[in-house]
Amino acid sequence: MWLIGATVIDGTGREPVPDQAIRVEDGRITALGGAPPAGAETLDCSGLFVTPGLIDAHVHLGLSSDIGAALTHRLSVAELAADMFENCRQTLDAGFTTVRDTGGIDAGLARVVAGGKIPGPRILHCGPLLCQTGGHGYLGAEWEPSHDWRTHEIPGLCALSLLSDGPDEVRKNAREAFRRGAGFLKMCVTGGVVSHHDNLSDTQFTVEEIAAAVGEAAARGTYVTVHAHNNAGLRNAIEAGARCVEHGSAIDEGALDVARVVEERLQGPGQRVRVPVVVEQPAQPGVQAAAEPCRGQLGQQAVDAQPGVPAAPPGRGS
Repeated sequence: MWLIGATVIDGTGREPVPDQAIRVEDGRITALGGAPPAGAETLDCSGLFVTPGLIDAHVHLGLSSDIGAALTHRLSVAELAADMFENCRQTLDAGFTTVRDTGGIDAGLARVVAGGKIPGPRILHCGPLLCQTGGHGYLGAEWEPSHDWRTHEIPGLCALSLLSDGPDEVRKNAREAFRRGAGFLKMCVTGGVVSHHDNLSDTQFTVEEIAAAVGEAAARGTYVTVHAHNNAGLRNAIEAGARCVEHGSAIDEGALDVARVVEERLQGPGQRVRVPVVVEQPAQPGVQAAAEPCRGQLGQQAVDAQPGVPAAPPGRGS
């Protein structure tokens, strides 16, 4: 198969190259330029653009269904699976060939995509995120005993969170997440937008608790990322050795100091640091406005902000 007439953007920063011929074999590009041989199958792509696959650094494929119904357990396993599989397909169709899932699935979804059973992007994932009792990620009803929340997840499909209180339980649950196939760990160190029991300004987990997860991740050659909206949670995470930050929506001018700490800890002065900072959708009141000054401040400190979709996959937007 040859794609004829497309404009190619190769992602290196070079100028787009118009009217290209691209050979595709077994789903992979094997040649660029030249002309198709006589009798070759061709597809006219005039007026279209071809780019490398896009990467979304923050998705929640396990929260693909109606989020209210999914989090209150009103949907069946079949309905959840159907929504997750469909959103994998939509994500790939939207041009995303790699996504980083930051909480809500286990290795099963990544395996069925990698095995070709359903269409979708390559999935890097943390499995279930770690949250404290009553913190972001803990979605049990107020009347419900905390220990009952541990029974709600559906192994092999949805795995939203593991309740973790104290360094020992954090360490145990970090090992459990890795046992389930996680490639990295995620902890919620502040409150969040989609929370039942907390606010963005709440700080969660101690430095010692976060450090327990960091130690387990380091033992496996990987890292801890943190859901963090405020300075205090972010500082705790950096002190404990966390390597990535999601959101950062409520960080104020103190973000400059945090950026310097990250720079010195990870790479040394004068070098660039890449910290994924995911901004919530504009529909969330006040979050977008609070995030914009932060993005500018981080830019002054040579910290890169990476794109991501807080909940719905790229195929649906958020």
